[in-house]
Formats: sequence, C-alpha cells, structure tokens
Amino acid sequence: MISGRSRLNLLALLTSLLFVGGVVAGEGDDTNDEPAGDTPGDVEWGEESGPPGDDDDSAEAETEAETEAETETEAETEAETEAEGEFEGEGEFEEDTGDQLPPPDEDDIDSWEETVEKQELNQVVEREEVKVEVEAEPERIGISGNWYQVGVDCLYCETILGQNLDVQEPDVMRQFFDHLQIEPSAAEGKLVYPSEGINRPLIVTQEDDRVIILMYVIDVGERTTPLYCTVWDLRWILRDQKLLYGRRYSVDAYQPFAYGTWEKGYKADETFLPKEQIRTFLDLSPVAALDETEKRFPIGEKAMLTYLGSDAFVRSDFETEPYEDLQARLFKEKTEAEERERERLISMQDAEEQFDDRDYEGCLTSLQRAAELGEASADLHFYMGAAYQGLKRYDEATAEYKKVLELTPKDTSTRYNLARVYEKQGRLQDALREYRVILKWDPEDEEAKERAFNLALQLQGI
Repeated sequence: MISGRSRLNLLALLTSLLFVGGVVAGEGDDTNDEPAGDTPGDVEWGEESGPPGDDDDSAEAETEAETEAETETEAETEAETEAEGEFEGEGEFEEDTGDQLPPPDEDDIDSWEETVEKQELNQVVEREEVKVEVEAEPERIGISGNWYQVGVDCLYCETILGQNLDVQEPDVMRQFFDHLQIEPSAAEGKLVYPSEGINRPLIVTQEDDRVIILMYVIDVGERTTPLYCTVWDLRWILRDQKLLYGRRYSVDAYQPFAYGTWEKGYKADETFLPKEQIRTFLDLSPVAALDETEKRFPIGEKAMLTYLGSDAFVRSDFETEPYEDLQARLFKEKTEAEERERERLISMQDAEEQFDDRDYEGCLTSLQRAAELGEASADLHFYMGAAYQGLKRYDEATAEYKKVLELTPKDTSTRYNLARVYEKQGRLQDALREYRVILKWDPEDEEAKERAFNLALQLQGI
C-alpha cells in the first residue's frame, strides 16, 4: 500500500511531466512562422493569444512553470507537516475546500498503537513494583490487637467531647502510624514505630474499661535524658467505638542506679520504681488534678511525674459515624448537666434568702430541690439542720448537723448549733461535751465558755 507522503510525491512528478509535455507539444516548425489560410492543420488563435513560436511568450511560460513548481513544493511541505502532526496525535484530518488529505498508512497506525500499549504496560509494571504489602493485623481478643495513635486537636482535653481525631484510611494507618500491639494475654505488648523500623516492649494492665500501659525506657547508645518510663492511663471509650482515650505521663529519674545497661545501650531498672508503685501514683488526687497549668508531681526526691496531655488510639476499622453519634450524645448530656447545675445554684441561693426571711418551710423545699440536682455539700446539710431547728424538729436537725461535722469536724458554728439542740432535747451532758470541744479548738469563744459553765453548774445541781 502507498503511504500518504508517497502519493504526494507521485502527484507532483506527474504534474511536472504533463506540464513539460504540454510545452513541447505547443512548439512549431521555425519555417512555418505564419498561418497559411484555411489549410487543414492550421490553428486559430484567440484575440489575446499569440503564436507559440514567439520568444517573449516562451519566457513567460517558463516563469509560470517555475511559479507553479514552487507552489506545488510548498503544498507538499505543508502536507508533510500535517501528516507528521497527525501521527504525533496533535490533531485529526479536517475537511477542506481543496484536495482531501489522505489518511495515514494502516501500517503506521498499527505501529503507533503498539507503542502506546507498551508505554501503558510499562506504567502498570512500575506501579506494581512500588506497591508495598501491608502486614496483616494480629487477631483481636478483647483489648488485644493493634491500636493506632492518631492526632488530637485539644491536647489537654479531659474528655473526647468536641475532640477531633486525625483518623486516616486503614491501609495508611497500618503502614505508617505508630501503634500499640497488645498480646492476647492483655498483659504485655509492644509500641511499634514503622517510620523508624523499631519497637519497644510494653506492660499492660486492664481493669474493666481502664487500660494502663507502661513503657520502661530502653535505647541504644549513651543516656542523655532522665526519661525513665512513659505511662498511659486510658479508657476504653464505649467498646464498639474502637477507641482508647486518656492521659499520658512521663517519669524522670535522677538517680544513676535507676538505669542499667544492655549490649547496645541503656535501659531502665524496673526495680527502681516497680509497676505496682507507679500504678498507685495514678490514683492520687494531686496526680488526677494535674492540668495544662500545673503538670508536675514530685515522687520524693528521686523522680518526677509529668502530665504530657491526652492521647487517642483507634482500631484500623474505626468508624466516623458512630463517633459523631457519641459526640452528639455527650454534647446533649453536657447541656443537660449545665442546666441542672444552673438550677442547683438557683435553688441554693433561694434557700439562703428564705432562711434569712425565716421561711423555713420554703427553705427546706429549695434545699431538697438542690439535693435532687446533685448538691451534697456541707452547706446543704447546715441549712437543712438550721431550718429543722427553726421548725423545732430537733431529731431531724441533729441528723443534719452530724452530717456537716462528718465533712468538716472543726466547724464550730455547726457544733454550737448541735449543742443548743441537745439542750432543747434535755441532753445536757451531750451539750456540755460539744461546748468543751469548741473551747478546745477556740479557747476565746465567749458564748461557748458561758454556756459550758452554766451547764456544768446545772449538772452539779447548783
């Protein structure tokens, strides 16, 4: 089959031959310069034409032939350029008012398609070569399995309410995220750092929905920091949510004997602060009270516990929708709790005003409402005791005053009121005992002195 470019070359050659042949055929015999009448073979020339033997006309014909040849050469060049553009995928053949350009040769199309197929195949092979196989996760039994550490928006938020978690696609987390890998025994595991290709051993303690994880330091080279261990005090947030959330602490040790060595570096000596002792620190009120402003709790003179903020760990198949539902539920509970707190404060304020107005019944009603809303302070029981005392309901007053003294034993005002109630009940010996306790703590209390003196005389029959 003849290609498009070959056809153009052949067309140009034929045109040149036809033109040359025409010129040769138009030349006459030099001896027959003039027409000789109506002789057969004579030629009639038009008004604007001259005999072919004229020299000027021959020169003009040659010039026209050269111009046409140049025009044909330019057309051939343009056709070649368009044909090359077609093979390079830069455009398609379009209809034109002139000659229709021939389509590219079928053999050329087959070659082009084969080249494209090879390029696509090479791209697929390259993609397959960079694909990384992700290690399968261990079996989950309760708390065991992989837990991937995700970022949190609020580092020092105690709850997950309003907390946004940086959860990614499962394969991304499995391949790149640091994660806890807890053994089926739920007693040990390891913290895996994929980016560094290392892991560190963990000690795990599970107490219902509470998960405590301890990681004693072990590292290569020489020790340059006082870090002794890291501790996570986590909560298994609604097990179906596949989320561990809670506090992270560090413990720094300042004694050289808190550390030992191994073949590649150093490690913490676990006998310095055993896991049981570290566990007890977590339940101390001062540790639970640590926050963004006060982060440190000294462990004697040998170590320091520091609150580092909140951490979150999720399963690889963590679902966003249930987490959003949980957030909505927590927000509703928070709103309701704030409303109850507002009502509680209003009820306590009303009770104080009603007591000052000697509206003891109204005071008791407001106090009971405050108690329903969660009020359990010493103030609640003091005002209830005083209201019962005002209503001369002495047994109930006594019970409330005793509740106050259980909470605040050195509250002399409550103890004085209780002594007065004992007097009203005829329990003079009990009253005298309370007055003497008051004077032990406050020897300058004149009222307690006077009443204790009078009761002593009365009991002596004087």
